[in-house]
Amino acid sequence: MDERLRTAGEQWRAGLPAAGRPPVPVAEAGRRRWLVPAAAAAAAVAAITATTLALGNEHGEDPAPPVTSEPTSTPTTTPTEGTPTTPAVPVACAAGDLVPGVPSTGVAAGTVAITVPLTLATDAESCTIGGYAEVAFLDHGSDLGLRATHNPAWPDTPVTVRRGTTVGVTVGWAVHHDCSDVDNDMLRLTLPGGQMVEVDGFGATSCEPGESTSPPWVGALTTDVAAGAATTTSATPPDAACGPGDLVLGSPMTEGAAGTMVTYADLTLADGKDPCTMRGYPEVAFLDHGKDLGLTPGHNKAFDPENVRMAPGTTATVIVGWAVHHYCGDLDNDAVRLTLPGGQVVEMPGFGPTSCDPGEGLPQPWIGAVTRK
Repeated sequence: MDERLRTAGEQWRAGLPAAGRPPVPVAEAGRRRWLVPAAAAAAAVAAITATTLALGNEHGEDPAPPVTSEPTSTPTTTPTEGTPTTPAVPVACAAGDLVPGVPSTGVAAGTVAITVPLTLATDAESCTIGGYAEVAFLDHGSDLGLRATHNPAWPDTPVTVRRGTTVGVTVGWAVHHDCSDVDNDMLRLTLPGGQMVEVDGFGATSCEPGESTSPPWVGALTTDVAAGAATTTSATPPDAACGPGDLVLGSPMTEGAAGTMVTYADLTLADGKDPCTMRGYPEVAFLDHGKDLGLTPGHNKAFDPENVRMAPGTTATVIVGWAVHHYCGDLDNDAVRLTLPGGQVVEMPGFGPTSCDPGEGLPQPWIGAVTRK
């Protein structure tokens, strides 16, 4: 080590000006005075470093690696996760969101139940619906004023209608035990949210003597229902009701059975007319050479109302019956005038003169609803 220090000193002295050298200018001398101490200091540092390394080797140790300052690292942070969002709750179903399917009808314990399936419209988003529909029982456009009670067998639990989901509403009525003379040809349902749906009703009512009237009921909307084919789509509107001039009366046929004369009136679609629908009982006027006899026919429940679609090649039939030969009035029924559902008026031959035996009563004429032949 002494040898290394001595060598370092000699290197320092070597940097001093040699004897007899010309004087250095002031500016250069100033620079030289700065360079000499710096060179000496550098030499001293080098010597000390070398000595330290040598000492380490003399003791059999590996020289320590040079100390380097590590770069300051920026602490990493885990990106903050976004606040979890709550899934959006579907809005309430509104008018136009649902499409009715083909209703199904069942009978149990004397009650007829009609279930209307509903699915999401093609252009509608998922929506929620719950509660009970308001029900109007119609008789050829006239509200019968019946109020449906809420059936607790269908509890009020809101449901979400998504693509592929079917919900339904069920209406029940012991219609054949309602003793009023009505023909419920249509049900109008107002769903929660305001959408209106119209479907075929329960038909004509009937009862036995002494039976009581049972109120109709409605169940809450539920997903416990089978899907049915859609009745209409936005691209295919339903047929219009048959109106005046849409139908043609064929040649009526009359026959007798059990003392009653029965006339069958066939109806077809007029040439060039679009398909149309018809349902219900025609109004009937029995004429005596232009004079209305004022007879009111009863509705024959053997021919209940049904929806009849009149298209090319379709035939509908109206049946009128009268025990004319047991009617004791002095009259000649030469014509029968029918006012069909929708307003068209047609006339056909009547039952002719009446006759009866002494003591016989006055049998009432009757008419059946329009039916498919």
